[in-house]
Formats: sequence, C-alpha cells, structure tokens
Amino acid sequence: MNIMNIWDKEDDYGILAPLSENEVHQIETELQVTFPEIFLTLLRDQNGGTILYNTVSVDFENTWSEPGDASYLPIRYLEGLSYESFVKSTKHILPEWDVVGKHVIIGDGEGIYFYYLNFDHDDKNPSIWYLDISDASTREVAPTFQDFLSRWLIQEPDLEPLDLDAFYASYPSVEEINQYIQSEDTDTVLDAFASWMTIGLEQEQLVHELMKHIDKTKDSDILDSLSQYLTHLVLNTSASFYISKEQVARLLESKGVNTNLNIYISCLRSED
Repeated sequence: MNIMNIWDKEDDYGILAPLSENEVHQIETELQVTFPEIFLTLLRDQNGGTILYNTVSVDFENTWSEPGDASYLPIRYLEGLSYESFVKSTKHILPEWDVVGKHVIIGDGEGIYFYYLNFDHDDKNPSIWYLDISDASTREVAPTFQDFLSRWLIQEPDLEPLDLDAFYASYPSVEEINQYIQSEDTDTVLDAFASWMTIGLEQEQLVHELMKHIDKTKDSDILDSLSQYLTHLVLNTSASFYISKEQVARLLESKGVNTNLNIYISCLRSED
C-alpha cells in the first residue's frame, strides 16, 4: 500500500499523534463542514509535519516574490489535525488578524504566511487562502485543496511539481483493494478503505463492502472508522442513492451501545 510521499521523514517537527476520526468529526460538526478526502488521506499517512516541497506557485504579486520574477509563496509545513490544534491554531491566530468564518489553518511558510481552508462559500469544497501577517492581507491561493497540491514545487535546485497523476496512480486498483479488505490485519483493512474513499470509484460496491464489514466486525477501531466513512458517504455524496440514512443509522444501532457510533447515528438522523 503506497501513498505519494510528501513528508520529510528526516524531520519530526510538528508531527501529531495519529489522526483521530472522532476529532475530525468533532471539528466538522462544530463548523458544519466536510474536510476534503485527499487532505484527510495525507494526514492519515502522517498527521502533519515538514514536507519535501518548499514553494507554492501563484499567479499574482505578493510580499514574498521579487517584482518581475515568477510569483511564488513559501511553504514548509502541513499542519496536523486534532481538536486541540484546531483550538490553539485556528481559533487563536486567525481572529487576532480579524479573519473570521469557517476556516481551518493547514500550514505555514516562514512564519509569515498561514494557509487555511476557507469553507465560507462551500461547506464541502473549501478554497485555500493565506493570511500574510507582514501586511495583514488575505487572498485565495487555490480554488481547491487538490489544486493547492498541484502548485507545490521544490524551488532548489530544480522546480519539480507534485505530480497528481502519480499520486493517484500510487493507489491500488479496486480489485486490489477488495483483496486488502479481506485481510486479518486492521491497518491493512483501514488503509484499503481509505484509499477507496479517495479514488471514489465503484461507489455502490464501496457502500456494500462498508456495510458488510461493519455488520461482521467486532474490532472497535475498524467499526468506528468504517462507520465514519459510511456516514460521510451517505451525508455528502450520491451514495444515498444506494442506501438511506435511516438504514445506516439502524445498522450502526445494531452494533450495540457505543458512544462513538452514537455520534454518527445522531448526524444521520439530524439531517432529516
């Protein structure tokens, strides 16, 4: 199971504890938003830290680039995600600069630029903006997180853009995923379903396999993660064509009393 390596594995600065799906859901519920799946996929691989790329290519003048040169911005870190980091970072830094709204800080460059997801105009497809503390300005950097990734470069010695085609090519096929999800290893199963969520193919089959695994599993980690995946699909994609919110809620209820699952059940029923 490979994923495009964006992380500088020789630098452990800023790496948080493994991504908690419960805390992701807590932040999403508080803001009433949905994080981009590709963003969560990267953080499931490593929850924040130093990246191999150091530049974001842009098409506008800014306080970092020299006039007349190719415009770019610095980036060095992709911030990990936890509820604590959300409170310490987003809730404190942005309001100090009069930046308010449905925002989540996701990275910074040279301590001057803070990059954040901006959900103000779309709760499910945020644009990427920056706060430049050198002049207290804000501006859109990219219309989507995927486009933001495509702008990452290594400035020296050569400009090497992040190859998104290679990123997706690094994922297993649906046929391979179906083999992985039969594994007895918890991490292998969860990684396989996370990959399937990201590539977005064969959604009806994905829903079917999620339901089957939720129904049969007794592993609390798998149960919680797959319940989160299925809830996300039904609430935010066309998966509701294949299964209703109430069917999912009843399936989760059938697993017995579980505080974590009650969060998803509540979300499924509060949408009605």
